[in-house]
Amino acid sequence: MAELVVVYRAIAPEAQKIVALLQHRHLHPVIMDDIGAEGGYRAHDHMIRIGVPATERDMAVAILAEAEQQTEARLAPTLRRMQGAFLLAALVVLFIIFVGVVDKGGKWLAVLTIILCLPVAGLLLRWGWSRKPRH
Repeated sequence: MAELVVVYRAIAPEAQKIVALLQHRHLHPVIMDDIGAEGGYRAHDHMIRIGVPATERDMAVAILAEAEQQTEARLAPTLRRMQGAFLLAALVVLFIIFVGVVDKGGKWLAVLTIILCLPVAGLLLRWGWSRKPRH
């Protein structure tokens, strides 16, 4: 068999998916490390090397790049929604901090916290739960 070239490193749960993807495209991937080996105190921090014969390297790299682009395109709408939710929460927190610094007595801070945080938390939960996942 030809010399193996490492084309990808993945955590153990993902290694089998990458191998299946490459095999589906008629390549000959080889898992170069022991999947059962655990590194450190966490099971998912051990990287598994996936190699292919040197003659299949360019095709494997192109397939993996295409798969990564598809994943990024699929996740982009979710990331935009999450960024919007975090921005809203950050703005509310910054406003409450500002009022807390300005308000020496503290009563306005307490009232504002209750008035803003509860509805915003409810809106964020409703917004997150109302989205139907698209497959």
